[in-house]
Amino acid sequence: MKKIGMTMKNGMKKTTKGVIVGAAGVALLAGGSTFALWSFESGTRPPVVYTGDMYLEGSTASWYDVSDGSRKTVDPNTFRATPGDKLQLEIPLKVRASGTNAAPTFKASLGATAERLAKAGATATYSLVPYDANGLPLNTVIPGAEDVAAGTAMEAVIPTSTGMFDRYRIVVDLDMSADSSSEAAGQLIDVGAVTYSLTQARK
Repeated sequence: MKKIGMTMKNGMKKTTKGVIVGAAGVALLAGGSTFALWSFESGTRPPVVYTGDMYLEGSTASWYDVSDGSRKTVDPNTFRATPGDKLQLEIPLKVRASGTNAAPTFKASLGATAERLAKAGATATYSLVPYDANGLPLNTVIPGAEDVAAGTAMEAVIPTSTGMFDRYRIVVDLDMSADSSSEAAGQLIDVGAVTYSLTQARK
């Protein structure tokens, strides 16, 4: 009978140990682990937007004699104007002005005044004339940039560029008065410095 009692006591000890270890394991799992939440992450790469551009470059000025309706190149070192002559001074310009909401403003002026030219028996107006890639004038009038009197500043909004560059020319029309006095003889015909600029503005 003693042997049986001892067996029951040992069995109870083993069972109790198992319960204690199992409880400790549950406690460890509950206290040391975390629960992950569902999570997503994404992104979008928007398309880029480019800025507009502006460029203005002038070339060498050239004189032409257009008195008889033709166009003859003039060498200013040897040509001598006489009453009734009609001359043209041309300055080629290379222009780029781009921008969806751009309103490129062209400004220009002649250094000479009407009074100064009158001493040589001359009058002058100047215009901004658009040309094509072949050097031919386009049948386009730019408001504010046609037949501006010498001594008056030009200011006009030009169209935005459709290609890499647009071609323009500042054209000065100089008329020698047919009935100028002898005081005009031997005078210097000088239109002065021709200045020009391009400013980007918004429509």
